[in-house]
Amino acid sequence: MLPAASISAFTLHGLPPTSTVLLSPRPPRTTSRGRRLRVRIVVASAAGSSRPAAAMGKPPPHVSMEVGDDGVAVVKISNPPVNALAVQRDVSFMDGVSVDLVVNTIEECKKPVVAALQGLALGGGLELALGSHARIAAPGTQLGLPELSLGVIPGFGELLKVSREWALDIAGRRRPWVRSLHKSDKMGSLSEATQVLKAARLQAKKTAPNLPQHLGCLDAIEDGIVHGGYSGVLKEAEVFKDLVLSETSRGLVHVFFGQRATSKVPGVTDVGLEPRQIEKVAVIGGGLMGSGIATALITSNIHVVLKEASSEYLHRGIKTIEGNIRNSEKRGKLTKGQADRALSMLRGALDYSQFDDVDMVIEAVTENIPLKQKIFNELEKIVRTDKTSAQAILDLMTVGKAMKKVPVVVGNCTGFAVNRTFFPYSLSAHILAHLGVDIFRIDRVVSSFGLPMGPFQLQDLAGYGVAVAVSKQFEVAFPEDRSFKTPLIDLLIASGRDGKNNGRGYYIYEKGSKPKPDPSVLPIIEESRKIANIMPNGKSIDVSDQDILEMILFPVVNEACRVLDENVVVRASDLDVASVLGMGFPSYRGGIMFWADSIGAKHICERLTRWSELYGGFFKPSSYLEERAARGIPLCSCSVSLFLIVAVDKLPAPAMAKPHVSMEVGSDGVAVIAIFNPPVNALAIPIINGLKEKFGEATRRNDVKAIVLTGKGGRFSGGFDINVFQKVHATGDVSVMPDVSVDLVVNTIEDCKKPVVAAVEGLALGGGLELALLSKPILSEEGQKLGLIDALVSSEELLNVSRQWAVDIAERRKPWVRSLHKTDKIGSLSEARQVLKAARLQAKKTAPNMPQHLGCLDVIEDGIIHGGYNGVLKVPGVTDVGLKPRQIKKVAVIGGGLMGSGIATALITSNIYVVLKEVNSDYLLKGTKTIEGNIRNLETRGKLTKDKANKALSMLKGALDYSDFNDVDMVIEAVIENIPLKQKIFGELEKVVSRHALLFMDSPAHIMPLLEIVRTNKTSAQAILDLMIVGKAIKKAPVVVGNCTGFAVNRTFFPYSQSAHILIHLGVDVFRIDRVISSFGLPMGPFQLQDLAGYGVAVAVSKEFNSAFPDRTFKTPLIDLLIKNGRNGKNNGRGYYVYEKGSKPKPDFSVLPIIEESRRVANMMPNGKPINVTDQDILEMILFPVVNEACRVLDEDVVVRASDLDIASVLGMSFPSYRGGIVFWADLVGAKHVYERLSRWSELYGGFFKPSSYLEVRAARGIPLSAPASSLTSSPKSRL
Repeated sequence: MLPAASISAFTLHGLPPTSTVLLSPRPPRTTSRGRRLRVRIVVASAAGSSRPAAAMGKPPPHVSMEVGDDGVAVVKISNPPVNALAVQRDVSFMDGVSVDLVVNTIEECKKPVVAALQGLALGGGLELALGSHARIAAPGTQLGLPELSLGVIPGFGELLKVSREWALDIAGRRRPWVRSLHKSDKMGSLSEATQVLKAARLQAKKTAPNLPQHLGCLDAIEDGIVHGGYSGVLKEAEVFKDLVLSETSRGLVHVFFGQRATSKVPGVTDVGLEPRQIEKVAVIGGGLMGSGIATALITSNIHVVLKEASSEYLHRGIKTIEGNIRNSEKRGKLTKGQADRALSMLRGALDYSQFDDVDMVIEAVTENIPLKQKIFNELEKIVRTDKTSAQAILDLMTVGKAMKKVPVVVGNCTGFAVNRTFFPYSLSAHILAHLGVDIFRIDRVVSSFGLPMGPFQLQDLAGYGVAVAVSKQFEVAFPEDRSFKTPLIDLLIASGRDGKNNGRGYYIYEKGSKPKPDPSVLPIIEESRKIANIMPNGKSIDVSDQDILEMILFPVVNEACRVLDENVVVRASDLDVASVLGMGFPSYRGGIMFWADSIGAKHICERLTRWSELYGGFFKPSSYLEERAARGIPLCSCSVSLFLIVAVDKLPAPAMAKPHVSMEVGSDGVAVIAIFNPPVNALAIPIINGLKEKFGEATRRNDVKAIVLTGKGGRFSGGFDINVFQKVHATGDVSVMPDVSVDLVVNTIEDCKKPVVAAVEGLALGGGLELALLSKPILSEEGQKLGLIDALVSSEELLNVSRQWAVDIAERRKPWVRSLHKTDKIGSLSEARQVLKAARLQAKKTAPNMPQHLGCLDVIEDGIIHGGYNGVLKVPGVTDVGLKPRQIKKVAVIGGGLMGSGIATALITSNIYVVLKEVNSDYLLKGTKTIEGNIRNLETRGKLTKDKANKALSMLKGALDYSDFNDVDMVIEAVIENIPLKQKIFGELEKVVSRHALLFMDSPAHIMPLLEIVRTNKTSAQAILDLMIVGKAIKKAPVVVGNCTGFAVNRTFFPYSQSAHILIHLGVDVFRIDRVISSFGLPMGPFQLQDLAGYGVAVAVSKEFNSAFPDRTFKTPLIDLLIKNGRNGKNNGRGYYVYEKGSKPKPDFSVLPIIEESRRVANMMPNGKPINVTDQDILEMILFPVVNEACRVLDEDVVVRASDLDIASVLGMSFPSYRGGIVFWADLVGAKHVYERLSRWSELYGGFFKPSSYLEVRAARGIPLSAPASSLTSSPKSRL
């Protein structure tokens, strides 16, 4: 070898592939002139093994250099299978490849570099070659830049194969030494280049509107042309770095690796089998499918015998195949020689005489099961059944690759993987069409998303006969609630249409022209809509393009979830690849499941749930989707351990030991509390007392951070000790029954200040199951499908896994979800009520003499409607001090206005007598008339029978004095907001009512499901308890709150309208704000709500809050301007909206000049210009201040617990129940995000947005907003 100083030239060369190389930092080597070479190598095995390649008997991936006597250094790359320039995932490392390696190392090398190219020179390999000073290629060498197919641009520099003579010629100045970045001989003038680039951009936007990498590539080229090669390379690196993290790149890369993964099939590719050689294949059926398969086979050098039932069909099939081949030749896909050779490999047959030496038979006849059975009783496709051998699968996969197909192994079900997944695609399109949405708009939306055509054009292409046949198969295979029987196809066929087959369908098809929408199809669609009759109130639904897209594709995602749940595919990425290659799903979106995960299972589940309520069971989310949405698990992830663990039975412990509860605290800070009461660990009274004692001790101990609850002897718990029942029956004394549900399960376990994990073995019955369910994540097998179980482990691992799970919750690595807050398995309220109604009927029918069934359903209904805690009604100092509620039979209501008449209506419909007092006969008559109107309205709507309505009215009595107040159990004051008047009334009441009577100020009207019970320092626990019971009796959800301005709900939501007014004065459109809020799920936006309440209320309320919280209110000039303009919202028909009888409110654009005037007065737009915000910004700027105020409400203990505020927000402000309430939703968003956004807005727009200290601390510590106050220091400001 020559010394380094004698090297006069380099050649770059690729070795035969050996293994995989990653570039990574290592001490640099130097050239003879001290230049540092920046190629660094670290080894990784191709099979994913952690052992070095050399240890497996193979040379490790490397770069070698040999210097010949001629002074040429041959630098060789060895990294099988394609000598890839693999890089680490860290984008910061990738940033220097094009500049550092290609430019600095190769292009700027002080000695000439010639690239010797052979085989492949793709992507970065091509860039290495192009960065060399010359490139010599062997015949057949393929050059290409495939990065665009991965969503990025080439980012390395460029080329390959060198002869030593060429290198020496450059070194000896016999050939020109031209640096690649300086070459411009192939470029025209700058103006020409600009025109070419302009045309290329237009073409890129037209052909690939959703793919940013093409435009990015053109940007880099333009930069290089205009500013020089070096600038272009720097631009290239910049664009590459941006694109590599884009959603487009993520999706394309996912499909790329997903496609590779399809070749790995458990039990097939991992058992040492070798594919057999397939040289000859028989294809039965020469129709569209059969002729296509035969074409693919013969162009892949596989002999084909095409069999048909008659010479006519055979001739047609051969002609079709010949047409396919000649078309490929015409398009340059095949040379004439290749086309002739392919056709020479085709033979026709009318019988099986030529089948004796075939290696494979493919059946491709019409969808006729008896015919298929007759032809090939034993024939199986690539669809894997219980009888399909691994060898057959492997052989078919190999043939598929030979035909340049991507084989995906799937399970056997109707439609297999792709058609099964996408069968809702056309069905949901038909549902939309029958809900009044324009079919051509539907197709446009879907095409804009990236599919090659919309569902109706696709149906035209396939033909309506196929649509009919396929729909019949799926109707048989799947229940009616997952299919939609459209009358439209039959009507189209009856009108003589068959799509592209006869040139007329939804579109018109003319030779040489693109399909054009056929307006003459619209009357047929209208006729179909009349037959289907599914439009709400006979009117078309109002949907956005995004709604259309989601209503088409979310049902497809839902069915894909079922496909995954049933293991129809090996992995989710197989379904992604199948959707891209089989249905034309846009590859840059990563496939159907990858795209779904980019949106989020939660959003998909919420939307489907809503549509299922509106439009039926077709949209009902699958259990797989619901579970993943609830737990935040990606749809694409493999089956993961959920949260409950069960183990196999063990032998019971010795029966001689005394029943007890033990506790052991480990070094990990986990207290294991174990129940021992053989044979089934029944919850006897000593066990219950022992559990309370041990939980109390664990809660107090500083060395305990989490708790695991388990049972000894291979049993968790068989439930409550039924021996106690005998004592109750014998004595009639129910008090001997321990309070398991509230006292033990809720007070002790559910409200434990430390996380509890239940390790369940063997049995978890009755009360034992209750203990497990009210723990934090639990462990068991039977209830996994029901959502009762969180993880499955062996008996040996049960305690270890449970301990770790408990620690993970305590240290915030796993979510701390209180069981009474979980609603992921509950559908909508209407659905729940329907289920409960059916269950009650079933219970009455099957067990008419067993009241426990109906009692159980009553408790379930209470918990669903009013929340888990309401089912057990728990208020500290009220429900836990042994008080019994007094019976309330007669109530006096003072004031017959809107509020008072509403209260009276709710009371009399709950069988409580009412005395309504007013100051004069006119007001009294008006009040009683209002109540009568309310009752008759309930009767008209079917809420009350005529008898019940008459009975309710008979329980109402009017009064002008206090003479009928002597025997009332309760008095509710509901007069106008005038403090002296209220004080006068309460002074008079003390003289006339019984000393046991309860006195209250106004509560909600009959239409409001919430009852806020305000607890002051002087309010007795008995009064609170009695009012809670009355609240339940009048079908309200009672929430005990502290005394402050606005109490809980109005206090929390007072920023709601204020932030809306800030936004409007920052230039945001008033109607857009309302639309955004309505889309989120509230019944109306803040401005329509203000119209509904009336501006007088807005003025009065704002004064109250301005006085109470002057540092965080916004004094809007708009309300005064509206009143001055003669507007008062719905009260006089004119506000932000126009209100006409019998019509929905319509935006009143004449209000805009008034808003403009208010903006001038407020003068808060930055630089006098409207701010630029997204819909998400609007939503957050409206609701995050509400969350902020909710934090203050929690900090001041205005409510007992966060879930009370959630219930209050849902029932009192109609916050969408499916979002869980204001605090629950905020925790889903994350305290950190809420805090950061508010901090930013407070800097821009003032102190109104300043985060509260409660929010700030929780965001900093990563503690959920809903977590108990004990997570931090307790508040000194409690109002309870």
